[in-house]
Amino acid sequence: MPPSGDGHLGSVEIKDAKALPRSRQLWAWAHVQVSGETSVDAAKAAALMAARSPAIRSRLIAPRRMQPNHGYTALLVPTFKRGVLAGMGQDPGTTDALAPAWSDSPGGPLTLPVFYLWRFGTGPDGDFESLARLIDPFEAPDSIGIRDMDVSAASPAFPPANTGPLGLRGMLTALNTPDTVWNPAARQTWIAKLKALLNLPADRAAIPNTPRTVTPPLYGQWPAATDRCEADVQPERPLWFQELSVDPRLRVGGGLGTRVIQANQEALMASAWDQVERVRQLNEELRQAQLARELALRLASRHVFVDGTQNVLYLSAPLHARVMASPTTIRAVLNQSPVPHGVLEGAFRRVSRPLGPMGRRQGRPEQSPLVRGSLLGRLNRGDLKAAKPPVTSPTLPSMSQVADQPIPGGVTDAEVQSAQQRARGTRLFAWLVLLVALVLLVFGLWAVALAVAAIGGGLQVAANRQAAQAKALAEQKAREDADRHRRSDVQQGRLSGDLVRDVVPPANYAPLEAPATGAPRTLPTIPAGSPAPSPEILAKLRQAYGTMLDRMARPTTPIATLVEADLDGIAATLKTKLDPTLTIAQAYTGRYALDGAAIWEPFDPLEPLLAAPEFPSRCTGRWLSSTTNGCCRDSTRSRPTPRRCSRPISG
Repeated sequence: MPPSGDGHLGSVEIKDAKALPRSRQLWAWAHVQVSGETSVDAAKAAALMAARSPAIRSRLIAPRRMQPNHGYTALLVPTFKRGVLAGMGQDPGTTDALAPAWSDSPGGPLTLPVFYLWRFGTGPDGDFESLARLIDPFEAPDSIGIRDMDVSAASPAFPPANTGPLGLRGMLTALNTPDTVWNPAARQTWIAKLKALLNLPADRAAIPNTPRTVTPPLYGQWPAATDRCEADVQPERPLWFQELSVDPRLRVGGGLGTRVIQANQEALMASAWDQVERVRQLNEELRQAQLARELALRLASRHVFVDGTQNVLYLSAPLHARVMASPTTIRAVLNQSPVPHGVLEGAFRRVSRPLGPMGRRQGRPEQSPLVRGSLLGRLNRGDLKAAKPPVTSPTLPSMSQVADQPIPGGVTDAEVQSAQQRARGTRLFAWLVLLVALVLLVFGLWAVALAVAAIGGGLQVAANRQAAQAKALAEQKAREDADRHRRSDVQQGRLSGDLVRDVVPPANYAPLEAPATGAPRTLPTIPAGSPAPSPEILAKLRQAYGTMLDRMARPTTPIATLVEADLDGIAATLKTKLDPTLTIAQAYTGRYALDGAAIWEPFDPLEPLLAAPEFPSRCTGRWLSSTTNGCCRDSTRSRPTPRRCSRPISG
């Protein structure tokens, strides 16, 4: 059933509800993944959604096995009873929030609302599962994919990592290949000794004037965003990094991976630069934005965010319509206050400036800033009001002067009524004469009857003529009345589109531009011998003028009650929301998105991204070693920070 027009969702009727997943297993078909976290509660999930929403991903899984070359329709339906009731437009009331939408053994059909649906089709059989089923299985010995590794003398200064060899596993092992048990006592001693060595560079970097040390690398420290090994310290975050750092078997894999990278570093770096080309362009834009922010801060502090509420409102007037004062804009708030609209315009500011021509004549430069800056406050409180509009001079042309006077005289109601009465009287007398002729005809006076009938017919013709004259007089009077009303409306300024469209111009009227001395007192006419204008042109002219008058005559909104505005609060809001530190950074929000597992929390929101490793040198408070993967490290921070140094190392 499709969605209804009243906002209710569409629905689907399931004839056999047994095809649905069991209500006790619904949790298995909805997954939520959080990247970069080992544990998440409600508060942390809300914080991640606000700061790093790509780190949270949700998946809905259908348990139905797809058939090859088959079409399907996927329907997203609620699995809880409250969702079903709300989707069907019913009140959930006190229904349990965790009550399932169907039971494990439902009876009869089931109707569910549909949140979303889409259609798709499958291709021929050949997915990963079908290919995996083509492999012939065989039982492999447990020695496949594992080799013993001697860890009894990893370093002269280190104790044995285990009491015996540790099994080094490969990528492919048998299903029954056992893991080597790592002796707990030997493991604890080994980890404590190895952690002290791996953390030595970070420990010495935190102490001023301490020699730097090169130690074995911390594999994966840059994706993990840490420079210390904290294995066996709860909570281990991230767990994979801590295990990779201390387990000899995993460090072998990390070392082999490093050799592969070193052997193919030129090709890998070339590919990496191709991938980060857009990031380099974005970094250039971010650096330019940093420069623009500093310049804007300087200009704003000197010219916009100055002392005095009035000055801030004056200088920020063009932006009032774009700054919210909750829940409306600042311009809307000022429009509802006693402050006139034109006070914040540039023309008024030029006229009212203290050092302008008018200000010097009024002696305002000598006044105190408190007195000079009180104009908006006085207008806002109602102590000072704008002057009333000036009276129109009688010498200026107006609509009442330009319009002709009403037509004097004309046809009166008495004349129309008299003409109508004469026509009715004549017609009545004509019928009487014809009746007399009919009586004479009955008595056999043929000659007299014909003469009387002729007189009656003449009277009837005269009555028709008088009726036509009376009708013409009535139509003339109606035209004269309509013309009087139009002229009266024009004199009083009541113009409308219908008034213009109903005007019938004279036959010799032609549109003509009014002379510079004023509107002509006589209608423009067609010069002798000139062709008459097209009727379509005159109709379009009247239609366009009538449309303009209709727009001007639209009903106005009622006058709202003016409320005194909080000018100091508005000025504070402008200073906060127009701060270049905030506005320029917000302009770049959404220009780039990080992967959900990436952690990038710079102090400066316009900090350029780390596009590729750099190899700095001679940087105070920083050091260079093979464990940094070529990036500077701030000795005062626990997390590596990508920052540019003055001189890169060549070669």
